[in-house]
Formats: sequence, structure tokens, C-alpha cells
Amino acid sequence: MAQDDATFGAPGGESTPTPEAVPPIPADFMSSVMARFARQDEVQKTTNDLLAALVAALTAPEGQTSHPR
Repeated sequence: MAQDDATFGAPGGESTPTPEAVPPIPADFMSSVMARFARQDEVQKTTNDLLAALVAALTAPEGQTSHPR
């Protein structure tokens, strides 16, 4: 017995309602989201630079150890 796409999976053979269309996203909202992403990217780059500097400061230069003989 073949089932219609509208009734497939619906309890009791009832047709499933069609979802409402999503309204378009306002441009000012998208601008604020993109500004947040840009700011987050700046902070991430600064954090990465600081972490790299910290690792470089804590890492002994090649050929040297922290316990000289």
C-alpha cells in the first residue's frame, strides 16, 4: 500500500502542516553579528600572539638547559 508524501509519518494518516516561511533577517541584525565576529577574531588573534610570546619566553633556547653544568 503506497503512502502519499503528505501523509507519510503523520499519525492517523493526517496530513502534516506546512511550516511557515522564515522571515528575512534584517540587515542591521546581520551587521551587528558580523561586527561581533570581527571583534571576536581580533581578540582571538591577540590571544594567540600573547600565547606565542609566552611560550617563547618560557622555552629555553635550543642547546641550553635550565640546569647549567
